Amino acid sequence: LRKTHERQRTVLINLFPPLEDCPHQNFLSLHKYSVGSPQRFYSKAHYRKFLEWLEETDRNQRKEFQKYLHDFNVEINHAFLHLSEINQFDWHDQIDTTDNYELIRFIDQNIHPTYLRLIEAVFSPMLRMPAYFSRINRGKSPEGLDVYNVVEELKKIDLSEITDCYRNVVRNGIAHGGINFFDSSISYRDKQGNEETLSDNRMVRCCDDLVDACNAIVLAFTVFVIAKQHLGYKIPNQLLLDELMEETKTPWWEIIGCTPSGYSGLNQLIVHARARTYDYAKVQISVFQRDT
Repeated sequence: LRKTHERQRTVLINLFPPLEDCPHQNFLSLHKYSVGSPQRFYSKAHYRKFLEWLEETDRNQRKEFQKYLHDFNVEINHAFLHLSEINQFDWHDQIDTTDNYELIRFIDQNIHPTYLRLIEAVFSPMLRMPAYFSRINRGKSPEGLDVYNVVEELKKIDLSEITDCYRNVVRNGIAHGGINFFDSSISYRDKQGNEETLSDNRMVRCCDDLVDACNAIVLAFTVFVIAKQHLGYKIPNQLLLDELMEETKTPWWEIIGCTPSGYSGLNQLIVHARARTYDYAKVQISVFQRDT
């Protein structure tokens, strides 16, 4: 298992050069971005753009940036959690677009909720970082940075292309029930009466693009904080859990989660594991494999 992990780390360093100078080897959680689906389809252009912004902000405003990350730690951690759960949906590579009625049902039950969840829980909180500092650097108040204002703010700096996957009328139509289904298209309407019509397949593509963009943004942030951890950057708890799960992965059991607890006035972390077999001997062998 150790040799397997060493090979994986070598692959990851080649894929993500900032890890080369990382003073530790705790970045196996990035392995999913080389082999996982839909993670490996992240937008490489968005990844590079966001990583460049993170590194520039670290060079110029490290103290202020670290304070921001401390203040919004819970929101950022939740973004990691939501994206991790969305990436595990089983329909990413199994969308059937041949049956019109089934496609409409699929969009209504899966695509629309996922699109809205990605916007509200991942896209908006992660991109609020550059929007916040753009406002501060322009001498403007960072208040009122909802998703619309985040997107508008990023149009003023070199991150506007990352927002291309965001469609304001579509988001508002989904959020407020302004949706009409037609034979092979969908009409979205916001509270101001603005409308946008997309084909069924185009809406599916929009959601796919948003998944790829969110994976790129989270990947860039992950590479950044892992490589810069020794400079005082805190790793989100969900990322620590992902690393624990990846490093302890064996054929017959897996870590499925952790819950904070306490004992005798001290903090402790309860780690939950699940066996993939009823054969106790196989579980014991996997424990041995993990430690060799």
